[in-house]
Amino acid sequence: MLLTIHKKIKNGMTLIEVLVAMFILTLSLVASLRTATYATSNQILLQERTLAEWVGRNRLAERRIEGIIWHNSGQVEGIAEIGNNKFIWQEKITYVPGSNRAFRLIELTVAKIDKPKTVLFRTLDFARRPNN
Repeated sequence: MLLTIHKKIKNGMTLIEVLVAMFILTLSLVASLRTATYATSNQILLQERTLAEWVGRNRLAERRIEGIIWHNSGQVEGIAEIGNNKFIWQEKITYVPGSNRAFRLIELTVAKIDKPKTVLFRTLDFARRPNN
């Protein structure tokens, strides 16, 4: 008696293998899309923060040029436009405790005008009494 062995020839992939391959491909594409979206949103936020910093630095430079830091204390706010964006800035000028009123502290914050609660830039600066 002769035994004949028939080899089953496989011509392709099974349905399960195709589904697993498609699932892996889908996961990698979704991960790539999330990374691109995250990078884009971060780029917009970094641009807004950079522009807000420019607004803040410009405001401090204006105050020093005007020379009225020493005469005014309290809180002042205003609106600045830069790069087709509108920002609101607020500065608070107070005496530095323990300095015998020789120094003033300037606290400056900048936010987008449509989101005033979200501070994009904050800085502290000091001014000393002019020698007259």
